[in-house]
Amino acid sequence: MTESPVSQNCGLKATEQRNNKRSTYARALSVIFWSLISMSFVSSNSIGDNGVKYLQNVVNKFSGIRDYTVDVRVHLDLENVKAPDMEAKIFYKAPDKVKIKSAGIFVLPREIGIFNPRKFDPDKFIIQLLDSLTCHGDPCVRISLIRRGDKLSQNVILTIDTRRWLIEEISSRFPRGIEMKATITYGTFNSFSLPARVEVNLVEEGQNSQQNDNVHRRRFGIGTTGKVTIYYSNYKINTGLSDSLFVKGGTDEGNLR
Repeated sequence: MTESPVSQNCGLKATEQRNNKRSTYARALSVIFWSLISMSFVSSNSIGDNGVKYLQNVVNKFSGIRDYTVDVRVHLDLENVKAPDMEAKIFYKAPDKVKIKSAGIFVLPREIGIFNPRKFDPDKFIIQLLDSLTCHGDPCVRISLIRRGDKLSQNVILTIDTRRWLIEEISSRFPRGIEMKATITYGTFNSFSLPARVEVNLVEEGQNSQQNDNVHRRRFGIGTTGKVTIYYSNYKINTGLSDSLFVKGGTDEGNLR
């Protein structure tokens, strides 16, 4: 038996209404779903926003430093490593130009040893506020940093003095079970608080880590635990260092010549 055109139209309209209703439900669920995600995102970043503000205040504190030159001495106290102190001169120009001059062999943990507060630009990191504490009688916070877009980035924890807006401590853990903790002591140079000494301690964690480190020592003949102390002196700040100094082979040191 053949359906009449009227009944066919009614069937089509009923099907269309069901599809429209399903589409409406789907849109509604989509809106609810994305709303929940947005709420979760805002909630998870409500703590992170505070972390961002703390880090931004540290960066802002040093915004007046356009360039500096400093003498550096590095003392190694590492297991199975005997070496005389190493000396060099570091040239820095904002935002990220660095040059090191040394008469001999010079080893420096670059991320720790070269002071550049702009490298902690909050936009470059996923930031989480961990806790509040007291450092030498001053209020401090600890924040966790993971560099955006870098799957191999190590989690770095900063301890920030919120009265002086200075980084008191930097700590991280390496894959072979070595914990790194750098403590920074500041001095006043041309009205700026800048590092006078950085003490970097490398400590093993757990028996498995120690076994792995023994393998590393047998392979390379060196130890990776101990202490590195970096001393800074003779700061010269905002002297107008030329860009040509930072080109390979460049010798123009601006007003320092």
